Amino acid sequence: MNFMFMWDDYKKQVFAFYEDKRTKGLLSSRLRQGSPAQLKKECLVILEERFQRKDARALMDFFEVADSTQNFKPKIAKFDIDKFRPLSKYIRNPSIKTDDKNIELLAWLIDFEPRPWEIFENKGVIIEQTKTTQLNTKEGDAPTAPIPAVVEEEGNEENASRVPPQTVTNPVPLPPQTVQTKRTFGDKKSIIASVVLLSIAVFIYWYIAIIPGQQACMYWNGERYVKIFCNEQIAETQVIALDTQLLRTFKRITTPDTITLKSIGNVWYSKQNNRLEYFTADGTHPTDRKQSLRPITEYIIIKYIHPATTK
Repeated sequence: MNFMFMWDDYKKQVFAFYEDKRTKGLLSSRLRQGSPAQLKKECLVILEERFQRKDARALMDFFEVADSTQNFKPKIAKFDIDKFRPLSKYIRNPSIKTDDKNIELLAWLIDFEPRPWEIFENKGVIIEQTKTTQLNTKEGDAPTAPIPAVVEEEGNEENASRVPPQTVTNPVPLPPQTVQTKRTFGDKKSIIASVVLLSIAVFIYWYIAIIPGQQACMYWNGERYVKIFCNEQIAETQVIALDTQLLRTFKRITTPDTITLKSIGNVWYSKQNNRLEYFTADGTHPTDRKQSLRPITEYIIIKYIHPATTK
């Protein structure tokens, strides 16, 4: 299943849900107006009304909270209103690009389900697998055996039509072995169908309820972040809370010579002991989280990546 197609579908469904609720008058006045100040107020209201554990990651990403155990309310209350402007603009014009964190926050504000993205993605995979299983099951079904007709004795057709059904005599029965075979096949078919349905139910529970809850951490493998179970240990590697945006977008650029002046605004770097590393997204250094990355500049590109261009 194509990942980008799934994410685009998620964004479309979230905004379509917003539009549907707005058209039906099911949104608060704050969400209908959608100004940065009103969106901030709505976040405080929704936090009090229906905060769920599964929404912690979306709030952490948007409000720049490092620990999910923190109280979000004071953080939201002090949060810069200007940082709501991208979401406010997106609500008015969904054709513009916006950060993933804005989509996740909107899904939380309008109570879109299934959310967040990981649960939506997992359910999409399971639905496809379920359709395939059902299709294979239908293709493998044997045709239903016809019900044998009751045959009258030769020469009694006319009398049989006048006699009540209970008085009709001498039907020709099927051989006992044939009847037993049909019943056995039907029982096996029912058992197989039950096992398939039970397997699907167990898989759905395991994949949606258990896996997302346990696999909520990640670690840096030197080039990108990798999802991992929180109770797993990687030698000399720090395991941190799952950040879906970093998981999708944050990577180390292993071929710096591909960086050009056109990369300005899309590449960040760090400098340690006069050694530079380049990354595809903003944030902190994956092995030294106290060091913030810097946006690449023309000076860095010319001096360290393509020094020959100045000669």
